Amino acid sequence: MFLKNRGIAPVVGIILLVLITVIIAAVFWSFASVVPNEVQTEPKQVVMEAQQTDDKITIVHTGGDTIKSDELIIHGAEAIQLPTEIKPGDRIELKPNENTEEITVSVGDQEHSTTVKTIETTPTQQPTETEKPIHNIEQDNSYQKIQDAVNQAEKGDTIEIEPGIYKENIEITKSEITLKGTDQNDKPVIEPENDNHVLKINEKHDITLKNLEITNSQDRGIHAEKSDGIKIDNIKTNNNENDGIRVTETTNAQIVNSNSSNNDGDGITFYAYGEIKNNEIHNNEERGIFHAGSSAPGQGNITINDNNLSNNNFDSERAGGIIIYGGPDGNNTITATVKNNQVSDNEGNGILIYKVNHERGNDKPLYYDYNSNISHNTVTNTTPNDEENRGYGDGLVVYLSHNVDINNNEITDNKQHGIHITSNLTGQQYENTTNIDIIENNISDNDDCDIKIGPGINDYTIDID
Repeated sequence: MFLKNRGIAPVVGIILLVLITVIIAAVFWSFASVVPNEVQTEPKQVVMEAQQTDDKITIVHTGGDTIKSDELIIHGAEAIQLPTEIKPGDRIELKPNENTEEITVSVGDQEHSTTVKTIETTPTQQPTETEKPIHNIEQDNSYQKIQDAVNQAEKGDTIEIEPGIYKENIEITKSEITLKGTDQNDKPVIEPENDNHVLKINEKHDITLKNLEITNSQDRGIHAEKSDGIKIDNIKTNNNENDGIRVTETTNAQIVNSNSSNNDGDGITFYAYGEIKNNEIHNNEERGIFHAGSSAPGQGNITINDNNLSNNNFDSERAGGIIIYGGPDGNNTITATVKNNQVSDNEGNGILIYKVNHERGNDKPLYYDYNSNISHNTVTNTTPNDEENRGYGDGLVVYLSHNVDINNNEITDNKQHGIHITSNLTGQQYENTTNIDIIENNISDNDDCDIKIGPGINDYTIDID
């Protein structure tokens, strides 16, 4: 279990040099002395990350096994509201004991735990009036406030931000600039001064955001509107009261290598065309990734590849891990490519393809030569999002869409259907879904059935290898 640190702020007026020792349990319970040839239990594998503000530390379970609360052993701090089980995406607040110099977190019996990484930390605070930790590289100027650096930037400038905590609401006022942290691991943390978005971009193009953490917004972490060519790279957005990241009315947008978790809205809302790739998206109150072509300009395509999504939930048929909605008329999003994603433990639907290339002309799809591809995804343990089990909980749903290839996916252990092809998801029958190919998928152990083809749908192929 690895714990990443940014340092603990002053407690009772004293700046502490804090040693965070992270311990992962390498526990092999061996009962050989009692029962010969007893099989040893596999060690728990847990990865955690630390976030620090004021006199508290928050540890986040970012990967590995689910553990019980009594398996977590903490020395040097007190856990606040410890849950019964701790699973990936869960957060635990720790309050350091007075005058503590060491915090130890372990899983299992302390005697059998092994220290794998020790990090010595120094306090991380907001910059003082004399410090200028924000630098415009091209102009060779330094600033105390990020907003001041942005306002003075010119086309092509790169603004670098040193690690620290910055309390600002930032609006990008120039096009073609880069705003980045100097360290890809020890990201500068940006928190809001007021109840607006932490970072806002409106009608500015070719903006790059990189190596930043955006947190604790009373609205969205990042809100970008009409910002063609935006790239969001290695950004962490968490604990925001709305979406972690929202990009709207935008083309050629990229969100890559980022983490959007523990937000009260969607992890990523993408009313745009472009690419979402290699992101971690967990434990959001609404959807993991939600694309809506109706709020994107004109017609376009969406690519969602190599993401890991879990524990996202929302009470709607348009809910779950990955939701792609082509717009009310079905003529906005022409194709969707969804490949190599890990989608697990979400509520609603695992992957939903809804009104993609839906509009028809001359008795066939308007964009007849365009195909969507859903392939090489793993979708597991999707559950309904209310007690009435209203028909959600499917692994993959294709609804009112045309020309969709579904191949080489692993879709297992979902609480309703593995794959559901339908023209009637909400109780109203619409024009048929057509030209669906289901080829060489591993579909098994889904509670209702593995493949369900709705009434009236005749234009499909199923080939199970």
